[in-house]
Amino acid sequence: LYCQRPHRLDSTNSPMTLSNFLLIGLSSVTAVFSLGTASAASVTVNNPSFEILPGTGLPFPYPGGGHFSESAIPDWTNVQTPGVSGQYAPGAIPGAEYNYLPDGVTFAYTNGGTISQTVGVPVNTGDVYTLSVDLGNRTDLAGVGGSIDLLVDGTKYFGTGAPAAAGGWAVYTATYTGLLADAGDTITIELNNTNTIQADFDAVALTDTPGGVSPTPEPGSIGLLAA
Repeated sequence: LYCQRPHRLDSTNSPMTLSNFLLIGLSSVTAVFSLGTASAASVTVNNPSFEILPGTGLPFPYPGGGHFSESAIPDWTNVQTPGVSGQYAPGAIPGAEYNYLPDGVTFAYTNGGTISQTVGVPVNTGDVYTLSVDLGNRTDLAGVGGSIDLLVDGTKYFGTGAPAAAGGWAVYTATYTGLLADAGDTITIELNNTNTIQADFDAVALTDTPGGVSPTPEPGSIGLLAA
């Protein structure tokens, strides 16, 4: 006795073909991936490459045609102890100090202290905050070095990076994932001198990647393809 195999019907009572079924499965997986992909957003850092100068400009000359300041850096807090800090514009690039600058014509320096800025975005639980800063290594001043960190609720989250070759710059990064206990707290960028000579900084950037989202498809979605 011959019996016709019944068709599977979708919500429109149309036959559900294998290709349609697979298409629905792929669409579901795509939707999960779309929902699970988090993108980093830039957090505003004021005067990030130190191009905005103090009212007095850069009044002190330096051999080779450069000029520097020993005063407050606009939009930043820089305490003049135990060593002075400020901004410096080399006279020539490439020159006696650096072969290039990462961003603009001016960078920040500290001879023994911390340069800091509290950003306007509070901690959100689960978000990943990533700080990146260029640290320089002057050709004419052996031993230049520094460190970076994100300060949250009294805890410093230090960055890592490989020191630049003489005359160059290297990107250091610090990462902090928002803790429930820190929710709503402020985030402060800190640029530190770690020696008795000088630390040079440029091109400061901070990003915020929303947390609590996974780009991995859920098992149920994968199962749609295998059904």
